[in-house]
Amino acid sequence: MNNAGQGLQATVDAIDPEDFRAVLELNLVAPLTMTQAVLPQMRKQGAGAIVNVGSGIIWSSLPGSGAYSASKAALAKLSAIARVELADHNIAVSMMFPSITETEFVRTVRGDVAGALHMEGSSGLVPQSPEGAAAAILDLIRSGAEQADLVPEEHGGTLKS
Repeated sequence: MNNAGQGLQATVDAIDPEDFRAVLELNLVAPLTMTQAVLPQMRKQGAGAIVNVGSGIIWSSLPGSGAYSASKAALAKLSAIARVELADHNIAVSMMFPSITETEFVRTVRGDVAGALHMEGSSGLVPQSPEGAAAAILDLIRSGAEQADLVPEEHGGTLKS
């Protein structure tokens, strides 16, 4: 499970290219290299499951979220292609799209932390527990489905209110 990630809150004209590179490195390149690291063993054993954790924010166009959303959208595309490429090896690659999870994440974003806290607080979304997110990820691993989400329907996901 590739779950490490960092946010970046800045309008497009204010995105620091170094911050963006760091976010891409952690949110996109790190899951790729971790996937590459486990593939030899998964191929040897004839099966495996890889879950990449994205973000339901990719279904919104929230000002200030462009860099973070772009990194998670790219991860979703990379995961979809890996799923097709690895299917013949009985390796399921899946995406989990959580909503807001009760962690320190938003307080550690690069860029405008106050703006990120405001965006989260005014979203109307109820934060989910880490345990709830973990249970949904375990369900995704068991099912081998292409994706699952914890995003309410009114925000583009499948979670019923």
